Amino acid sequence: ARPARKGKPVRWREIYTTLIGAGHRADQIGGYTERQIMLYFDAALRRERRQRVARFNDVRMAFGADKDKATSYIKSLTDN
Repeated sequence: ARPARKGKPVRWREIYTTLIGAGHRADQIGGYTERQIMLYFDAALRRERRQRVARFNDVRMAFGADKDKATSYIKSLTDN
């Protein structure tokens, strides 16, 4: 469909499955303009990357933090 991810083309099926995974309904996607599809796709990829960073930090904290740091980290997550 378009170049992305270091110049590799992205197939429409990957775009659709990414959007569906992000909560868009398949019957709605067909009514989006190509620009809307690309904007939603880029937003979904950014969201996935942020989630991966958050998971990485969680795992890093779980395995590398002492009790005080872990407690502080958990508190920071639950205060929001």
